[in-house]
Amino acid sequence: MYETKIIVKEIDERLIDTLYRSLLPEIMNPPNTKRSIAEIYRESDNITIIIRSKDLSSHRAALNTYLYLLNAVLSSINFLKSFHIDLDK
Repeated sequence: MYETKIIVKEIDERLIDTLYRSLLPEIMNPPNTKRSIAEIYRESDNITIIIRSKDLSSHRAALNTYLYLLNAVLSSINFLKSFHIDLDK
């Protein structure tokens, strides 16, 4: 069994909430639970994602998926901020 823990920390609470809400649907409805599973935990100052897989190939694929999703959300937020779009609305 392979296991990886990703901890995203030192970000503000609003961003933690946004990341959590963005990743939760993927974790709650994964495409295949036979080879990999993921869990997400939200705390006041961080998000923890735990990925467990039966084999290395599926573990790498699951890890890449969640890292890509994290990057996509953060990149989207930074892109919107670059245009001075108010994200509080």
